[in-house]
Amino acid sequence: MKKALFMLLIMVIFAGCGANTYFCHPGRSQEQLQRDYRECDYEAEKAAGSMSSGMSRGMRTGSLQVDCMRLRGYGSPKGNDCRGYSN
Repeated sequence: MKKALFMLLIMVIFAGCGANTYFCHPGRSQEQLQRDYRECDYEAEKAAGSMSSGMSRGMRTGSLQVDCMRLRGYGSPKGNDCRGYSN
């Protein structure tokens, strides 16, 4: 039991380290990318609004932001094919 709790704690700690996600869409300008990100951020915060603040809320909003950006056609930058945006 203690080992499982310890492993869970380690996973939570490392989940927050280097958690920036980079988004890229070759056909969109940097301004459009930032606008889409802000809209996805707003929608994620709205969707998680009833959750109490804390780590689980942060993880949920982050997941919703990534899902939203992917639904808009964004992916991870590959090579130099476009400029990315980090959360």
